[in-house]
Amino acid sequence: MNETATCPYVEQLRVGMSGPHVAAYQRMLHRWDPHVRPAWASPSEEHGLFGKPMLAQVKTFQEKHAIPSSGVIGPRTHLELVKSADRRACFLLREEYERRHPEVTGRELARQAALTAYAHEGQMTYAGPHSQWIPRRWQGIAEGIQPPDVPSYADCSSLATWCLWTARDHGAQDPSANGWKWGTTFSMEPNGRPVSAATAQPGDLFFYVGHVAIMVDRAQGVPIVVSFGGQGGPHHLAYSYRSDLTSVKNYVDDTA
Repeated sequence: MNETATCPYVEQLRVGMSGPHVAAYQRMLHRWDPHVRPAWASPSEEHGLFGKPMLAQVKTFQEKHAIPSSGVIGPRTHLELVKSADRRACFLLREEYERRHPEVTGRELARQAALTAYAHEGQMTYAGPHSQWIPRRWQGIAEGIQPPDVPSYADCSSLATWCLWTARDHGAQDPSANGWKWGTTFSMEPNGRPVSAATAQPGDLFFYVGHVAIMVDRAQGVPIVVSFGGQGGPHHLAYSYRSDLTSVKNYVDDTA
């Protein structure tokens, strides 16, 4: 069974947030270690609260799994936690996910592809410029790889393009306008509809000097991107991790 499909990632969670998906992670934490806290930590599933006790649990969990102990539940922590999920926890996550995404959209498919790639942080081989694997950088599209599988080889532009390619039947367009064939940031950036960082949505591409990343989320209003700029990635970062942003572009037809 694919845990990421049966227990979908909804959003980045931190102290002060609430909802049934918070209650779902509380169940997972308790199943992982029944001594960290009582099985039912919130007054109800609907009003599950991410408080300071849960923050301490999440940090402990992250330390045990070699994840930066930020206390924030992002895609990487989610991927580890769902290994301890029971059916009720998965149901709560699916219910909240489906409430927010009643229909499949191109943006959501591209977002999920990027998050699936990030969940494989450190396992994918960077095949960008000056690497010996550059002939394989277009593997994801060339071999028709679909989530929950991810390419073994990619770089920033091929990964971003692959994420959009997985949503091609739901309004996503080839950013290079080249029939989903070989492209680079330089063939991608001239196309698409310009948007601002303030109005950008998941699936939009953030271009920097010689680099591109795909937006997957917002945290306290700040766009979060998945970026594959070197070995050890992809990474999940605030878009401002680089100061050389040149443009933000949308390649998804929201009416499709």
